[in-house]
Amino acid sequence: MLFERDIYLYHYTTFDAFKGIINNTNHHNRELTFWATNLYFMNDFAEGFYVDRVIKEYLKEVEDELRIPTELKISEMIEKGSFSLLKDQIRNDYLFHNFGPTYYTISFSEDSLSYPLWNMYADEGRGVALVFNKYNLLNINNNRIETGFCHYFRDSYKMLKRVYLESLHCFNDFIYDFMDRTDMKKYYVNRAIEIYYMLMSEFMFHKNEYYIFEKEFRIYIKSQNSPQIRICKDKPLINIPYIDFNLNIDFLEGLILGPNFNIDRYPVDSIKSILQKKSIKLIGGIQKSGLPYRNINL
Repeated sequence: MLFERDIYLYHYTTFDAFKGIINNTNHHNRELTFWATNLYFMNDFAEGFYVDRVIKEYLKEVEDELRIPTELKISEMIEKGSFSLLKDQIRNDYLFHNFGPTYYTISFSEDSLSYPLWNMYADEGRGVALVFNKYNLLNINNNRIETGFCHYFRDSYKMLKRVYLESLHCFNDFIYDFMDRTDMKKYYVNRAIEIYYMLMSEFMFHKNEYYIFEKEFRIYIKSQNSPQIRICKDKPLINIPYIDFNLNIDFLEGLILGPNFNIDRYPVDSIKSILQKKSIKLIGGIQKSGLPYRNINL
């Protein structure tokens, strides 16, 4: 199939949600509207908390193995209580202000033929997958947004060590020459802040290995706006904070109908008519998923 190529990313959703995504799109408004979910309300309940746990458990051991000088160890600053300045700085920094509660995410997948994703996110195969060119998403130019592919971990220690080393190289290459070192105590704290930022930013794209089947790509959005609330369909007592996020309509290149999509209820011609009224042109058109899936349409 045309859309089964590595240049594409797929957003699985229900057909009703798809209609909501394009609801405000028209000849004048050339944007799609997505619900971006709060980081702490993802399927993996550990997301948003994972980085803190790993740092508490392994940071000292990693810094010892890497032979980080005592005065530069973040773990030493934490142990001595001098890390409070770092925490305050992180809390007030424009990029990581209230880290977690102000970060929202939209998820995509590299896999268009994923049985679990069709089942979990697209109404047991009755929904759709929106098709995007991944390079358009990777190159979104906005200082409130971070994009990237998720990495899946098994060994937390090894992962923290790798990320720490990468952060050190990045610090040395891009930041060191610009930092004031006349006050060395202040320099050590600022250095720790920068490296801690890098660790947090990198860990935002790490997930438990049990989710590797999702092959996930994420858009992270930082927002200071008060979120809206939606009720979790499967767990009505859970309220999920989200914000609206707009994507350029030109990023959308096609639509895949789920393997269990009800063609009788929503004929392809009627979908094309809806898109036409919204002035939406899909260069790749509309296709039916090729995933073998038992038809359970009612």
